[in-house]
Amino acid sequence: MAYDASYRSDADVLKDFLVDAGFSRDVYLRFNPDLAHFDDNGLIGHMLEAGLSEHRRLPIVDPFASAASLLHLDPERVCSRLLARALASEMTVYQRDRFGAELSAQEIAIATSLRALGIRTILVVGDSHSEAYAQPIIAREGILPLWMRCPGASAKGLANSHSQGGYSGAIRRFLDMAPGLPALFQFGQVDLEFCHVYRCLMEDRREAFSEPTFSEEMADAVAAYSSFLNSLEREILVAGVFPSTLADNEFRTAFARAQIGFLQAYPGDLRADLDKIAIPTELERNRLHRDLNAQLTRMGFPMVLPSPAIVGDDGRVAANLRGEADHHLCFETASYYSRDSLLAALS
Repeated sequence: MAYDASYRSDADVLKDFLVDAGFSRDVYLRFNPDLAHFDDNGLIGHMLEAGLSEHRRLPIVDPFASAASLLHLDPERVCSRLLARALASEMTVYQRDRFGAELSAQEIAIATSLRALGIRTILVVGDSHSEAYAQPIIAREGILPLWMRCPGASAKGLANSHSQGGYSGAIRRFLDMAPGLPALFQFGQVDLEFCHVYRCLMEDRREAFSEPTFSEEMADAVAAYSSFLNSLEREILVAGVFPSTLADNEFRTAFARAQIGFLQAYPGDLRADLDKIAIPTELERNRLHRDLNAQLTRMGFPMVLPSPAIVGDDGRVAANLRGEADHHLCFETASYYSRDSLLAALS
């Protein structure tokens, strides 16, 4: 994927400075041949934004070769952009959960300072799939996502203060720490991929998959989700659910693995009973995911929908975007698409 340099307005000035300081495209590519597809400005932009975090070798022959080049820079503007994006990128690596959801005073102070430098700060609250919106590449576009991870949380459970996950109170406390910030919510994947199957297991449903029953359950989940979001007094965006990453022969194994803690007291042979449950095909599941996104859109909040590019011409998630034997996307790769979707929604 081509690198989308975020230093467009300063690229020529920075290029002149770095070339005068001894930067050589040929030498840099000798050490980093995988970057050969970048043009000169993109290569320098990559070095400035990602060179250190990716542990690239930076062959600057003489960093003080031409101090006069500094006169061509607006150091306050350029340095503040570099520092702000680097710091925002570092802050995205921290995740919070229901046991430690509060933002520290230091985090709030840093976020406030970054906002003054033009970095947009947004709270990201969601199940484990929301990690796609808490990647460093998001920060390199001038957005700082402060992420609260809610693994295993369902959309329906948010409206129930006594739900097994117990997330609703923790989410409210997290939001109260930063009352002026918008929040991006991503829930619903758990309802789609696990809650229905779990109910079938516990209610001993062995009949063929019932789409009307499934749709009724999803409608209940969306209604509860909408009720919870409407009770929050702040600017809210909603991220749609991602397509399924599980092939037909992987779903049951992934379900058993993901639910091992939740179902540790399951009264029976989980894997054997899963074989008796009717599971829609991957293509059918992806249609149901699209249907849920349509329901989420009707809640009326600004939407961040998954990029259509995530799904190939065959209707399945592209191979390079699938997590390894998991029900998640490969977040590092998918973050390029989630970044574009988030930027479009915020603009």
